[in-house]
Amino acid sequence: MTKTELKETDKNTIIAVIISIIGCGIMFFVLPFWRILQEIFGFWVAIGTLIFCFVFGVGFSINNLNKQSTFRKLADK
Repeated sequence: MTKTELKETDKNTIIAVIISIIGCGIMFFVLPFWRILQEIFGFWVAIGTLIFCFVFGVGFSINNLNKQSTFRKLADK
């Protein structure tokens, strides 16, 4: 694995972490307004919003970590 590839995967990990933090941040930002969301759109839409924010953040970071480990496996061959 070349240094540029390593830098690229590190950059991807940093981006993934930032996006997951933003995703969780959105979730915590939405929490105070959750009752309002619930009254306007209904219970399931409010829960869906929270789950979507959380899954998006966590899923994106896991996806990038998987890509990174794949790069490392290819480099070891």
